[in-house]
Amino acid sequence: MVARPELQDILSWLPRRRLQAQRQRHRLTLVLSGEAAWCYDHAACVAGEFSGERCLWLGDKPVPTMESIASQQALNYLGQELDLLVYDAHCGFDPDSFGALSGTLCAGGLLLLLIPPMALWPALVDANNRRLAVYPYTPEQVSGRLFSHLLQVLRSDGQCAWVEQDGEAHLPPAGQGGSTSAVKVTDTDCLTQGQADAVAAIARVVHGHRRRPLVLTSDRGRGKSAALGIAAARLLRQGMGHIVVTAPRMASVQEVFFHAQRLLPDWHFDPAGCLSLRDQRLSFVPPDELIRHPLPVDLLLVDEAAAIPVPLLTRLLARYARMVFASTVHGYEGTGRGFALRFQRHLDSAAPGWHRLHLEQPIRWAQNDPLERFVFDALVLDAAPAALGEIRPDDIAQLRIEEVDRDTLIQQPQRLRQLFALLVLAHYRTRPNDLRHLLDGPNVRIWLAGHGDDVVAVLVSLDEGGIDEELAREIYLGHRRVQGHLSAQSLANHAGIAGAPILRYRRVMRVAVHPAWQRCGIGSRLLANVRTRSEQDGFDVVCASFGADTDLMKYWRRSGFTPVHIGLSREQSSGSHAVMVLHPLSGAGNELLNQARARLSRYLIPWLSGPLRQLPSELVQALVYDLYKGGIEISKEDRQDIDSFIHGRRGYEVTQLALQVLAIDRLCHREISAQQRRLLVKKCLQNHAWSELALALGMTGKGQAQEALRQTLRDLS
Repeated sequence: MVARPELQDILSWLPRRRLQAQRQRHRLTLVLSGEAAWCYDHAACVAGEFSGERCLWLGDKPVPTMESIASQQALNYLGQELDLLVYDAHCGFDPDSFGALSGTLCAGGLLLLLIPPMALWPALVDANNRRLAVYPYTPEQVSGRLFSHLLQVLRSDGQCAWVEQDGEAHLPPAGQGGSTSAVKVTDTDCLTQGQADAVAAIARVVHGHRRRPLVLTSDRGRGKSAALGIAAARLLRQGMGHIVVTAPRMASVQEVFFHAQRLLPDWHFDPAGCLSLRDQRLSFVPPDELIRHPLPVDLLLVDEAAAIPVPLLTRLLARYARMVFASTVHGYEGTGRGFALRFQRHLDSAAPGWHRLHLEQPIRWAQNDPLERFVFDALVLDAAPAALGEIRPDDIAQLRIEEVDRDTLIQQPQRLRQLFALLVLAHYRTRPNDLRHLLDGPNVRIWLAGHGDDVVAVLVSLDEGGIDEELAREIYLGHRRVQGHLSAQSLANHAGIAGAPILRYRRVMRVAVHPAWQRCGIGSRLLANVRTRSEQDGFDVVCASFGADTDLMKYWRRSGFTPVHIGLSREQSSGSHAVMVLHPLSGAGNELLNQARARLSRYLIPWLSGPLRQLPSELVQALVYDLYKGGIEISKEDRQDIDSFIHGRRGYEVTQLALQVLAIDRLCHREISAQQRRLLVKKCLQNHAWSELALALGMTGKGQAQEALRQTLRDLS
């Protein structure tokens, strides 16, 4: 510890420490804490030590000779290599950009983090607070718990250097550690043995049995995308015709093309996403395009698979026989552990011979890098759930359910890590910004089920609604939107219930149960406790919104929730239509439920033949059952039309409305087969063309499909 360090102390410390880091292939962290002008003056002097090297300043007051960017531009710099990164938190701290840009620093590089005075930072208004300030909260009312957490990590990390203006400093001395010895790599095109193993594994996908995909995972900076590019280039050199790489966006696969082009320098590269030579090519195609217009592909590479909705991945898996799924495990790309857990279940049934490979060794720095450790701890990127054994009969009785005090939570790092790990595992796209929302969102509530010191389950809810009548009317008319309040605004503007924003909602954002203790009723017990507390707190409704999924629908319906609205377009995050369910807690909540159900029952049928015509038939049946319960009245005229179609030869189109009524009634009775359900839903409710119906059901054409529908309706009449 150094008291009141001078600038010269820093400048004499840095070269010695950096020399050691270069020998060990490690990276350094230096935090300057104080007034902005003091930080900038000192940062300029430190930057002078990196003259002629690759430097970047994130913020709006850079050193004149340095390139600067705003936080929103951070993702554009992925794949670049830096020696100095200055991150100016005086301009606002964005966890996503901080996590992303830290991965661009190479061995011997320095992260220079500029922050306000440590004692003041958590209480100051951060420039990014407006993102969390849901109506009616102001940015001044957003807490700084994340910053308190960051400072705790910083002070407990012996490898991080920090200097306070007019205060203390911690400048770790350069030790006697020797150089990191190079690891021998068997493949001259690869930088690590793990990368070489990945290239070989990709080749086995091509030359081995069909439908045995590879799941390739790694932390950032392990050369995963490079391995895809190297493997693609080799396979093309060996004569393969067409390799497709897909990802959420073209920018995500630039590394793939870079390394493929490096090994195929004579091939033509089109920046739009194609590397080709005569009839051979490596091309980028968006995942939804691959579904809409299937291509003859020799190998499909899926990069950043965790950022692609699981329903899309499953459809790709069904269409293409040779595939590699690659995903980053931690960080801004989307946390891959949740993806791996959820997608693995589908792989086990659809492709039981699938393989997994995890890349451990970093490319740009050595193992046990101090900066990587600091970033992981600061953003809780490597959080792991509690090590729980098999559940015993008396364990459930010993569960403790409680609401978490977030001020206390940041003083309990192990509990925070366990809690956040469960949320990561339950959701395949978790970003560092989600940690800030969890800790500092003013309308966030956290509830958990604990067993001893271990977190077994967690529920995160958001308090919404309670909006005055005048603003509620403006929201209903579409003239206004307020930040947050998804449930209230959707029911007003989309479901057409003008008074919906006036009511108070507690929206369940996530429920996550430890994988070892799932299917024991713990999530339902936690949810029931939240419902009871919410009623005591004066809320009208507990609700949830999620990507339409049959298993999720079953879970929420078993828990006493009713579907009241369905989104007409697919969500980007899940690839599914969003379903809203609610459970009333008051008289006003009951009235809202009845209004919403009535409106949904009125609009669902026309929507099914329009924007919802791709909704899975099992999910459609669940919605129809909830909305029409005991069935629907079939009039005498409808019965005549039905009989004339199923027993006579009258056409479908002239009897369509009556057949639709019969289909709704029969879907309310669950004793029908999956084939019968698909026929009723796809034709009678979603109005698919006969050719589409025949293709979906494996029939020869229109005639066979028509006869199958007639027979189904005869059997169900």
